[in-house]
Amino acid sequence: MKLRVGIVGLGSQWESRYLPALRALADRFEVRGICEQVAHRAARAAAELNAAPVDGFRALAARDDIDALLYLADQWYGATPILAACEHGKSIYSAISLPFDPDEAGMLRRRVEESGIAFVAELPRRHAPATVRLKELIATRLGRPRMLFCHRRVPHAATTAVQPPRDRATEARDLMELVDWCRYVVGTEPTSVVAVRHAEAPGAATDDYQMMSLDDRRLPDDEPRLRDDRPARRRTVGPDQLRLLHAAAMGGGGRLPPAAGPAGRV
Repeated sequence: MKLRVGIVGLGSQWESRYLPALRALADRFEVRGICEQVAHRAARAAAELNAAPVDGFRALAARDDIDALLYLADQWYGATPILAACEHGKSIYSAISLPFDPDEAGMLRRRVEESGIAFVAELPRRHAPATVRLKELIATRLGRPRMLFCHRRVPHAATTAVQPPRDRATEARDLMELVDWCRYVVGTEPTSVVAVRHAEAPGAATDDYQMMSLDDRRLPDDEPRLRDDRPARRRTVGPDQLRLLHAAAMGGGGRLPPAAGPAGRV
């Protein structure tokens, strides 16, 4: 049985990643509608997939012939399509930049949990082929990590239509995803966080150096970690169905990556 999906946002990676993945999984996914902030792009993509262009994400989420939404690119309406999916009980695969404001992120998490939908965040660093292989080695040969040292240099790239200028919000989201990757690789929650930042000039729009130090004091092996005691909810769409698309889009050949955590959690 095919999963009937609606697409919100096409973005710069539609033709190189997501369209080939959907075509490779044509026996599992059927695109019924496409919503994009640029109307002619939605019409063109819908014609390619024999789907219907839809004027708004709320109208798309409300359709009875849609089982799940694929939110594939940042749009001007931010995280509101995720809230619309919660309202209409539609599972969602999200490839957008998640909000880094604690209050907004907490509200989004509560809405997803209360709705009981399956929510799968793309988090590309978690499911990159190199990370999948690293997790396999940790589980089979290397054992649990004792220390991680991660150094990433971000070049000053020219601003283009698909590459907006970097600002504090961009840097904060990038750093948040890197911290999440470290938590995912280690498999435990940090007990303390120390941050250091340096700007070229006071009040500068961006920083030239940032450092995050996460202290991970492990629990004894016999103590449970990262438990989820919430009662199970009935869902018509499971997270594994949406993660198949992610595996194909990341070049995993349709192989499921390790689960990112309990279904429905941000």
